[in-house]
Amino acid sequence: MDHVAGNRLRKQSAEQKRKQIEKSKLRFKKRLSEKSPVVREDIGKEADITQEKRLRKRAQKELESVRKKFEDTKRTIHEQNKRIRDLQRKIVQLGDERIISQQKLSKAKELEMELEEQANRLEMERKRRMEAEQLVERVTTQHSLKQKNGRRVDLANQVKQLKKSNHLLRKQLENHDLLTQDKYGNLEQELDDLRIEVSTYRNRDREMENEPGLIMKYMSHYFSTNNLPDLIKLLQSHITTENLHHYYHNGQNVFYPLMKRVSLLHFQNKKRNKQYKMRNNARDHLGYITYKNKKWTFVDMTDVNHPRNCDVLKNISGKTLIIDRPAKATLQNCGATITKLYAMEAPKDTQQNKKKPNSEGSNKDYSWFGNFKVLIIGSRFLNEYKRRLESHGCHVELHNPYEESYKILKGKLGRAEVILVCERHIPHSLWSYIDKKRPFVTVLKHDSRDLISTFTYLTLQRCGLI
Repeated sequence: MDHVAGNRLRKQSAEQKRKQIEKSKLRFKKRLSEKSPVVREDIGKEADITQEKRLRKRAQKELESVRKKFEDTKRTIHEQNKRIRDLQRKIVQLGDERIISQQKLSKAKELEMELEEQANRLEMERKRRMEAEQLVERVTTQHSLKQKNGRRVDLANQVKQLKKSNHLLRKQLENHDLLTQDKYGNLEQELDDLRIEVSTYRNRDREMENEPGLIMKYMSHYFSTNNLPDLIKLLQSHITTENLHHYYHNGQNVFYPLMKRVSLLHFQNKKRNKQYKMRNNARDHLGYITYKNKKWTFVDMTDVNHPRNCDVLKNISGKTLIIDRPAKATLQNCGATITKLYAMEAPKDTQQNKKKPNSEGSNKDYSWFGNFKVLIIGSRFLNEYKRRLESHGCHVELHNPYEESYKILKGKLGRAEVILVCERHIPHSLWSYIDKKRPFVTVLKHDSRDLISTFTYLTLQRCGLI
Protein backbone atom coordinates (compact mmCIF):
# COMPACT_ATOMS: atom_id res chain seq x y z
CA MET A 1 0.00 0.00 0.00
CA ASP A 2 2.81 2.44 0.91
CA HIS A 3 4.81 1.40 -2.19
CA VAL A 4 1.90 2.08 -4.57
CA ALA A 5 1.27 5.52 -3.06
CA GLY A 6 4.97 6.39 -3.47
CA ASN A 7 4.98 5.37 -7.18
CA ARG A 8 1.84 7.41 -7.80
CA LEU A 9 3.41 10.53 -6.25
CA ARG A 10 6.59 10.11 -8.32
CA LYS A 11 4.59 9.76 -11.58
CA GLN A 12 2.54 12.87 -10.81
CA SER A 13 5.71 14.87 -10.06
CA ALA A 14 7.40 13.73 -13.30
CA GLU A 15 4.29 14.56 -15.39
CA GLN A 16 4.06 18.04 -13.85
CA LYS A 17 7.74 18.64 -14.52
CA ARG A 18 7.39 17.57 -18.17
CA LYS A 19 4.44 19.92 -18.78
CA GLN A 20 6.27 22.87 -17.24
CA ILE A 21 9.32 22.24 -19.43
CA GLU A 22 7.14 22.12 -22.60
CA LYS A 23 5.42 25.40 -21.69
CA SER A 24 8.77 27.07 -21.07
CA LYS A 25 10.10 25.87 -24.44
CA LEU A 26 7.06 27.23 -26.30
CA ARG A 27 7.32 30.57 -24.52
CA PHE A 28 11.02 30.99 -25.38
CA LYS A 29 10.51 29.92 -29.00
CA LYS A 30 7.87 32.57 -29.40
CA ARG A 31 10.19 35.28 -28.03
CA LEU A 32 13.08 34.16 -30.20
CA SER A 33 10.98 34.23 -33.32
CA GLU A 34 10.48 37.98 -32.85
CA LYS A 35 14.25 38.75 -32.63
CA SER A 36 17.28 38.09 -34.86
CA PRO A 37 17.96 34.42 -35.60
CA VAL A 38 21.47 34.20 -34.17
CA VAL A 39 20.76 36.16 -31.04
CA ARG A 40 17.42 34.37 -30.48
CA GLU A 41 19.06 30.99 -30.80
CA ASP A 42 21.79 31.75 -28.21
CA ILE A 43 19.46 33.48 -25.81
CA GLY A 44 16.87 30.70 -26.18
CA LYS A 45 19.40 28.03 -25.31
CA GLU A 46 20.60 29.88 -22.20
CA ALA A 47 17.04 30.61 -21.10
CA ASP A 48 16.04 27.00 -21.66
CA ILE A 49 18.93 25.77 -19.57
CA THR A 50 18.22 28.28 -16.77
CA GLN A 51 14.52 27.52 -16.82
CA GLU A 52 15.17 23.78 -16.83
CA LYS A 53 17.47 24.07 -13.82
CA ARG A 54 14.92 26.16 -12.00
CA LEU A 55 12.17 23.68 -12.77
CA ARG A 56 14.34 20.78 -11.69
CA LYS A 57 15.07 22.44 -8.34
CA ARG A 58 11.39 23.22 -7.83
CA ALA A 59 10.40 19.63 -8.70
CA GLN A 60 13.11 18.28 -6.40
CA LYS A 61 11.82 20.40 -3.52
CA GLU A 62 8.25 19.32 -4.13
CA LEU A 63 9.33 15.68 -4.29
CA GLU A 64 11.25 16.00 -1.01
CA SER A 65 8.23 17.65 0.61
CA VAL A 66 5.94 14.87 -0.60
CA ARG A 67 8.39 12.24 0.64
CA LYS A 68 8.57 13.84 4.09
CA LYS A 69 4.80 13.98 4.31
CA PHE A 70 4.63 10.36 3.23
CA GLU A 71 7.18 9.27 5.89
CA ASP A 72 5.35 11.24 8.58
CA THR A 73 2.06 9.66 7.57
CA LYS A 74 3.61 6.19 7.56
CA ARG A 75 5.16 6.72 11.02
CA THR A 76 1.84 8.02 12.39
CA ILE A 77 -0.04 5.01 11.01
CA HIS A 78 2.48 2.61 12.58
CA GLU A 79 2.24 4.32 15.98
CA GLN A 80 -1.56 4.27 15.81
CA ASN A 81 -1.53 0.54 14.93
CA LYS A 82 0.79 -0.19 17.84
CA ARG A 83 -1.42 1.79 20.21
CA ILE A 84 -4.50 -0.04 18.89
CA ARG A 85 -2.83 -3.42 19.56
CA ASP A 86 -1.96 -2.38 23.11
CA LEU A 87 -5.49 -1.16 23.71
CA GLN A 88 -6.93 -4.39 22.30
CA ARG A 89 -4.83 -6.48 24.69
CA LYS A 90 -5.86 -4.28 27.57
CA ILE A 91 -9.53 -4.53 26.54
CA VAL A 92 -9.31 -8.34 26.48
CA GLN A 93 -7.76 -8.39 29.98
CA LEU A 94 -10.33 -5.96 31.36
CA GLY A 95 -13.07 -8.00 29.71
CA ASP A 96 -11.91 -11.12 31.54
CA GLU A 97 -11.85 -9.27 34.85
CA ARG A 98 -15.30 -7.81 34.10
CA ILE A 99 -16.69 -11.31 33.47
CA ILE A 100 -15.31 -12.48 36.82
CA SER A 101 -16.85 -9.46 38.54
CA GLN A 102 -20.21 -10.12 36.88
CA GLN A 103 -20.13 -13.74 38.01
CA LYS A 104 -19.45 -12.69 41.58
CA LEU A 105 -22.19 -10.06 41.34
CA SER A 106 -24.71 -12.63 40.10
CA LYS A 107 -23.77 -14.90 42.99
CA ALA A 108 -24.31 -12.01 45.39
CA LYS A 109 -27.75 -11.35 43.89
CA GLU A 110 -28.69 -15.02 44.31
CA LEU A 111 -27.66 -14.88 47.97
CA GLU A 112 -29.65 -11.69 48.43
CA MET A 113 -32.78 -13.31 46.95
CA GLU A 114 -32.33 -16.31 49.22
CA LEU A 115 -32.10 -14.00 52.23
CA GLU A 116 -35.31 -12.24 51.18
CA GLU A 117 -37.13 -15.58 50.89
CA GLN A 118 -35.92 -16.59 54.34
CA ALA A 119 -37.07 -13.25 55.78
CA ASN A 120 -40.52 -13.79 54.23
CA ARG A 121 -40.76 -17.23 55.82
CA LEU A 122 -39.81 -15.81 59.21
CA GLU A 123 -42.44 -13.10 58.86
CA MET A 124 -45.08 -15.73 58.09
CA GLU A 125 -44.07 -17.71 61.17
CA ARG A 126 -44.38 -14.61 63.32
CA LYS A 127 -47.86 -13.89 61.95
CA ARG A 128 -48.96 -17.45 62.73
CA ARG A 129 -47.67 -17.11 66.27
CA MET A 130 -49.53 -13.83 66.76
CA GLU A 131 -52.75 -15.36 65.40
CA ALA A 132 -52.37 -18.29 67.81
CA GLU A 133 -51.89 -15.88 70.72
CA GLN A 134 -54.94 -13.89 69.69
CA LEU A 135 -56.94 -17.10 69.41
CA VAL A 136 -55.91 -18.10 72.91
CA GLU A 137 -56.91 -14.71 74.24
CA ARG A 138 -60.34 -14.89 72.55
CA VAL A 139 -61.02 -18.41 73.81
CA THR A 140 -59.96 -17.42 77.30
CA THR A 141 -62.27 -14.41 77.26
CA GLN A 142 -65.23 -16.41 75.93
CA HIS A 143 -64.83 -19.14 78.53
CA SER A 144 -64.50 -16.61 81.34
CA LEU A 145 -67.79 -15.00 80.35
CA LYS A 146 -69.85 -18.19 79.68
CA GLN A 147 -68.65 -20.63 82.29
CA LYS A 148 -68.75 -20.12 86.05
CA ASN A 149 -68.51 -22.17 89.18
CA GLY A 150 -68.40 -25.88 88.19
CA ARG A 151 -67.09 -25.25 84.69
CA ARG A 152 -64.17 -23.16 85.93
CA VAL A 153 -62.00 -26.31 86.29
CA ASP A 154 -62.55 -27.33 82.66
CA LEU A 155 -61.84 -23.81 81.53
CA ALA A 156 -58.64 -23.72 83.55
CA ASN A 157 -57.52 -27.00 81.98
CA GLN A 158 -58.27 -25.70 78.50
CA VAL A 159 -56.40 -22.49 79.24
CA LYS A 160 -53.51 -24.51 80.59
CA GLN A 161 -53.44 -26.66 77.43
CA LEU A 162 -53.63 -23.57 75.25
CA LYS A 163 -50.77 -21.96 77.18
CA LYS A 164 -48.75 -25.15 76.82
CA SER A 165 -49.46 -25.21 73.09
CA ASN A 166 -48.48 -21.56 72.86
CA HIS A 167 -45.24 -22.29 74.73
CA LEU A 168 -44.42 -25.12 72.31
CA LEU A 169 -45.08 -22.84 69.35
CA ARG A 170 -42.83 -20.16 70.82
CA LYS A 171 -40.07 -22.72 71.41
CA GLN A 172 -40.34 -24.05 67.83
CA LEU A 173 -40.12 -20.52 66.50
CA GLU A 174 -37.04 -19.76 68.61
CA ASN A 175 -35.39 -23.00 67.45
CA HIS A 176 -36.20 -22.09 63.88
CA ASP A 177 -34.64 -18.65 64.36
CA LEU A 178 -31.47 -20.22 65.79
CA LEU A 179 -31.20 -22.74 62.95
CA THR A 180 -31.73 -20.01 60.40
CA GLN A 181 -29.06 -17.85 61.99
CA ASP A 182 -26.59 -20.77 62.09
CA LYS A 183 -27.19 -21.54 58.42
CA TYR A 184 -27.51 -18.06 56.93
CA GLY A 185 -26.00 -15.81 59.60
CA ASN A 186 -22.80 -15.09 57.60
CA LEU A 187 -24.54 -14.54 54.28
CA GLU A 188 -25.03 -10.83 54.91
CA GLN A 189 -21.34 -10.38 55.74
CA GLU A 190 -20.31 -12.39 52.65
CA LEU A 191 -22.66 -10.28 50.55
CA ASP A 192 -21.08 -7.06 51.87
CA ASP A 193 -17.60 -8.44 51.19
CA LEU A 194 -18.58 -9.36 47.62
CA ARG A 195 -19.96 -5.87 47.05
CA ILE A 196 -16.75 -4.30 48.32
CA GLU A 197 -14.69 -6.64 46.08
CA VAL A 198 -16.79 -5.81 43.01
CA SER A 199 -16.40 -2.09 43.76
CA THR A 200 -12.63 -2.58 44.11
CA TYR A 201 -12.42 -4.33 40.72
CA ARG A 202 -14.42 -1.56 39.07
CA ASN A 203 -12.21 1.15 40.55
CA ARG A 204 -9.12 -0.77 39.43
CA ASP A 205 -10.50 -1.03 35.89
CA ARG A 206 -11.06 2.72 35.77
CA GLU A 207 -7.61 3.49 37.19
CA MET A 208 -5.84 1.21 34.68
CA GLU A 209 -7.86 2.69 31.84
CA ASN A 210 -6.86 6.24 32.84
CA GLU A 211 -3.24 5.38 33.74
CA PRO A 212 -1.75 2.32 31.93
CA GLY A 213 1.46 2.61 34.00
CA LEU A 214 -0.40 1.05 36.93
CA ILE A 215 -0.33 -2.29 35.07
CA MET A 216 3.46 -2.52 35.55
CA LYS A 217 3.08 -1.65 39.26
CA TYR A 218 0.41 -4.35 39.60
CA MET A 219 2.66 -6.91 37.84
CA SER A 220 5.69 -6.08 40.04
CA HIS A 221 3.56 -6.58 43.18
CA TYR A 222 1.83 -9.85 42.21
CA PHE A 223 4.41 -11.34 39.81
CA SER A 224 5.74 -14.83 40.69
CA THR A 225 8.12 -17.36 39.14
CA ASN A 226 5.13 -19.21 37.68
CA ASN A 227 4.55 -16.20 35.39
CA LEU A 228 8.11 -16.27 33.92
CA PRO A 229 7.19 -18.33 30.77
CA ASP A 230 4.39 -15.88 29.94
CA LEU A 231 6.70 -12.90 30.48
CA ILE A 232 9.36 -14.41 28.19
CA LYS A 233 6.74 -15.03 25.45
CA LEU A 234 5.52 -11.43 25.84
CA LEU A 235 9.06 -10.07 25.43
CA GLN A 236 9.65 -12.24 22.36
CA SER A 237 6.46 -10.98 20.72
CA HIS A 238 7.50 -7.33 21.27
CA ILE A 239 10.99 -7.51 19.75
CA THR A 240 10.71 -5.42 16.57
CA THR A 241 12.99 -3.15 14.57
CA GLU A 242 11.20 -0.08 15.94
CA ASN A 243 11.91 -0.80 19.63
CA LEU A 244 15.23 -2.61 19.11
CA HIS A 245 17.17 0.24 20.76
CA HIS A 246 15.53 -0.56 24.11
CA TYR A 247 17.30 -3.95 24.15
CA TYR A 248 20.77 -2.35 24.12
CA HIS A 249 22.50 -0.53 26.98
CA ASN A 250 25.84 1.18 26.45
CA GLY A 251 26.19 -0.69 23.15
CA GLN A 252 25.68 -4.13 24.75
CA ASN A 253 22.72 -6.48 24.42
CA VAL A 254 20.84 -6.44 27.74
CA PHE A 255 20.21 -10.19 27.49
CA TYR A 256 23.92 -11.03 27.38
CA PRO A 257 24.58 -10.54 31.16
CA LEU A 258 21.39 -12.48 31.90
CA MET A 259 22.59 -15.35 29.70
CA LYS A 260 25.97 -15.41 31.48
CA ARG A 261 24.32 -15.41 34.91
CA VAL A 262 21.95 -18.27 34.00
CA SER A 263 24.80 -20.34 32.59
CA LEU A 264 26.94 -19.77 35.71
CA LEU A 265 24.13 -20.75 38.08
CA HIS A 266 23.37 -23.84 36.01
CA PHE A 267 27.02 -24.88 36.06
CA GLN A 268 27.34 -24.32 39.81
CA ASN A 269 24.11 -26.23 40.47
CA LYS A 270 25.48 -29.21 38.53
CA LYS A 271 28.67 -28.98 40.56
CA ARG A 272 26.71 -29.02 43.82
CA ASN A 273 24.65 -32.05 42.88
CA LYS A 274 27.64 -34.14 41.85
CA GLN A 275 29.12 -36.59 44.33
CA TYR A 276 32.02 -34.94 46.14
CA LYS A 277 35.44 -36.11 44.96
CA MET A 278 38.77 -34.66 46.05
CA ARG A 279 40.76 -33.41 43.09
CA ASN A 280 44.04 -34.31 44.83
CA ASN A 281 45.79 -37.60 44.20
CA ALA A 282 45.92 -40.34 46.85
CA ARG A 283 48.98 -38.86 48.56
CA ASP A 284 48.16 -35.15 48.60
CA HIS A 285 45.87 -33.74 51.30
CA LEU A 286 44.44 -30.25 51.69
CA GLY A 287 44.38 -28.52 55.07
CA TYR A 288 45.93 -25.69 57.05
CA ILE A 289 48.83 -25.04 59.46
CA THR A 290 48.55 -24.49 63.24
CA TYR A 291 51.08 -24.15 66.06
CA LYS A 292 50.34 -26.09 69.27
CA ASN A 293 52.49 -27.19 72.17
CA LYS A 294 55.59 -25.57 70.63
CA LYS A 295 55.33 -27.56 67.39
CA TRP A 296 53.79 -27.13 63.98
CA THR A 297 50.68 -29.18 63.14
CA PHE A 298 48.97 -29.87 59.83
CA VAL A 299 45.12 -30.13 60.08
CA ASP A 300 43.94 -32.49 57.33
CA MET A 301 40.56 -31.33 55.88
CA THR A 302 40.13 -34.16 53.33
CA ASP A 303 37.13 -35.33 55.38
CA VAL A 304 35.49 -32.03 56.34
CA ASN A 305 33.40 -33.59 59.11
CA HIS A 306 36.36 -35.40 60.73
CA PRO A 307 39.53 -33.24 60.52
CA ARG A 308 42.80 -34.95 61.53
CA ASN A 309 45.84 -33.36 63.20
CA CYS A 310 49.31 -34.47 62.06
CA ASP A 311 52.72 -33.24 63.22
CA VAL A 312 54.76 -31.46 60.55
CA LEU A 313 57.87 -33.55 59.82
CA LYS A 314 59.29 -31.59 56.87
CA ASN A 315 58.61 -28.40 54.96
CA ILE A 316 59.71 -28.68 51.32
CA SER A 317 57.44 -25.89 50.05
CA GLY A 318 60.25 -23.35 50.09
CA LYS A 319 58.16 -20.94 52.20
CA THR A 320 58.03 -20.16 55.91
CA LEU A 321 55.23 -21.82 57.85
CA ILE A 322 52.49 -19.39 58.96
CA ILE A 323 49.63 -20.07 61.38
CA ASP A 324 46.19 -20.65 59.77
CA ARG A 325 47.70 -20.72 56.26
CA PRO A 326 46.18 -23.23 53.73
CA ALA A 327 48.59 -25.91 52.68
CA LYS A 328 49.00 -29.16 50.76
CA ALA A 329 50.85 -32.08 52.34
CA THR A 330 51.65 -35.77 52.05
CA LEU A 331 51.05 -37.98 55.09
CA GLN A 332 53.26 -40.80 56.40
CA ASN A 333 52.58 -42.56 59.72
CA CYS A 334 50.61 -39.63 61.10
CA GLY A 335 53.35 -37.25 60.08
CA ALA A 336 52.99 -34.60 57.39
CA THR A 337 55.40 -33.27 54.80
CA ILE A 338 54.34 -29.80 53.61
CA THR A 339 54.63 -29.66 49.82
CA LYS A 340 52.88 -26.34 49.12
CA LEU A 341 51.77 -23.26 51.05
CA TYR A 342 49.01 -21.11 49.52
CA ALA A 343 49.55 -17.37 49.80
CA MET A 344 46.61 -15.27 51.02
CA GLU A 345 48.33 -12.00 50.04
CA ALA A 346 48.60 -11.13 46.36
CA PRO A 347 52.14 -10.90 44.88
CA LYS A 348 53.22 -7.34 44.14
CA ASP A 349 53.74 -8.01 40.44
CA THR A 350 50.20 -9.41 39.95
CA GLN A 351 48.17 -7.12 42.20
CA GLN A 352 46.59 -5.24 39.34
CA ASN A 353 45.27 -8.43 37.69
CA LYS A 354 44.10 -10.52 40.65
CA LYS A 355 42.52 -8.11 43.07
CA LYS A 356 39.96 -5.36 43.47
CA PRO A 357 40.68 -2.21 45.48
CA ASN A 358 40.42 -2.86 49.22
CA SER A 359 38.60 -0.65 51.69
CA GLU A 360 40.32 2.44 53.06
CA GLY A 361 42.79 1.76 55.82
CA SER A 362 43.82 -1.71 54.56
CA ASN A 363 47.57 -2.24 54.38
CA LYS A 364 47.50 -5.61 52.58
CA ASP A 365 46.46 -6.74 49.12
CA TYR A 366 44.83 -10.16 49.26
CA SER A 367 44.64 -12.89 46.63
CA TRP A 368 41.68 -12.81 44.29
CA PHE A 369 39.38 -15.83 44.79
CA GLY A 370 36.56 -14.71 42.46
CA ASN A 371 33.14 -13.13 42.83
CA PHE A 372 31.61 -16.13 44.61
CA LYS A 373 28.61 -15.73 46.93
CA VAL A 374 29.64 -16.63 50.49
CA LEU A 375 27.28 -16.90 53.47
CA ILE A 376 28.78 -16.55 56.98
CA ILE A 377 26.59 -17.73 59.87
CA GLY A 378 27.52 -16.64 63.39
CA SER A 379 27.06 -13.86 65.92
CA ARG A 380 30.52 -12.30 66.51
CA PHE A 381 33.06 -10.41 64.36
CA LEU A 382 30.83 -10.84 61.29
CA ASN A 383 31.63 -7.43 59.81
CA GLU A 384 35.39 -8.08 60.10
CA TYR A 385 35.00 -11.43 58.35
CA LYS A 386 32.91 -9.80 55.64
CA ARG A 387 35.57 -7.15 54.94
CA ARG A 388 38.28 -9.82 54.70
CA LEU A 389 36.39 -11.95 52.17
CA GLU A 390 35.39 -8.88 50.15
CA SER A 391 39.12 -8.16 49.91
CA HIS A 392 39.39 -11.56 48.17
CA GLY A 393 36.69 -10.50 45.67
CA CYS A 394 33.77 -12.46 47.19
CA HIS A 395 30.19 -11.25 47.62
CA VAL A 396 29.43 -11.85 51.32
CA GLU A 397 26.10 -12.23 53.13
CA LEU A 398 25.86 -12.42 56.93
CA HIS A 399 23.31 -14.17 59.14
CA ASN A 400 22.99 -13.83 62.93
CA PRO A 401 20.61 -16.62 64.09
CA TYR A 402 19.97 -14.79 67.37
CA GLU A 403 18.61 -11.70 65.57
CA GLU A 404 17.14 -13.03 62.29
CA SER A 405 14.49 -15.68 61.67
CA TYR A 406 14.99 -19.05 60.01
CA LYS A 407 12.65 -17.96 57.22
CA ILE A 408 15.20 -15.29 56.23
CA LEU A 409 18.00 -17.89 56.50
CA LYS A 410 16.22 -20.13 53.98
CA GLY A 411 16.45 -17.44 51.30
CA LYS A 412 20.12 -16.77 52.03
CA LEU A 413 20.98 -20.49 51.82
CA GLY A 414 19.44 -20.67 48.36
CA ARG A 415 21.62 -17.78 47.10
CA ALA A 416 24.95 -18.90 48.62
CA GLU A 417 27.66 -20.85 46.77
CA VAL A 418 29.83 -21.36 49.88
CA ILE A 419 28.46 -21.58 53.46
CA LEU A 420 30.71 -21.03 56.50
CA VAL A 421 29.27 -21.85 59.96
CA CYS A 422 31.05 -20.48 63.09
CA GLU A 423 30.06 -23.30 65.43
CA ARG A 424 31.17 -21.63 68.69
CA HIS A 425 28.47 -18.93 68.63
CA ILE A 426 25.30 -20.41 67.04
CA PRO A 427 22.28 -22.22 68.56
CA HIS A 428 22.10 -26.01 68.10
CA SER A 429 18.66 -25.70 66.48
CA LEU A 430 20.40 -24.22 63.41
CA TRP A 431 21.50 -27.70 62.26
CA SER A 432 17.85 -28.53 61.49
CA TYR A 433 18.16 -26.21 58.46
CA ILE A 434 21.75 -26.89 57.28
CA ASP A 435 23.24 -30.16 56.02
CA LYS A 436 26.88 -30.07 57.13
CA LYS A 437 27.71 -33.07 54.89
CA ARG A 438 27.32 -31.02 51.70
CA PRO A 439 30.75 -30.20 50.15
CA PHE A 440 30.04 -26.45 49.97
CA VAL A 441 29.26 -26.28 53.74
CA THR A 442 32.23 -25.85 56.14
CA VAL A 443 32.04 -25.82 59.94
CA LEU A 444 34.64 -23.74 61.83
CA LYS A 445 35.42 -25.05 65.33
CA HIS A 446 37.55 -21.91 65.84
CA ASP A 447 37.27 -18.73 63.79
CA SER A 448 39.40 -15.71 62.98
CA ARG A 449 39.95 -13.51 59.95
CA ASP A 450 42.79 -15.68 58.67
CA LEU A 451 40.79 -18.88 59.26
CA ILE A 452 37.81 -17.42 57.41
CA SER A 453 40.03 -16.80 54.36
CA THR A 454 41.64 -20.23 54.71
CA PHE A 455 38.39 -22.18 54.99
CA THR A 456 36.84 -20.24 52.10
CA TYR A 457 39.80 -21.13 49.90
CA LEU A 458 39.74 -24.81 50.96
CA THR A 459 35.96 -25.04 50.34
CA LEU A 460 36.32 -23.55 46.85
CA GLN A 461 39.14 -26.00 46.16
CA ARG A 462 37.07 -28.91 47.45
CA CYS A 463 34.09 -27.99 45.26
CA GLY A 464 36.31 -27.57 42.20
CA LEU A 465 35.44 -23.88 41.75
CA ILE A 466 39.05 -22.65 41.75
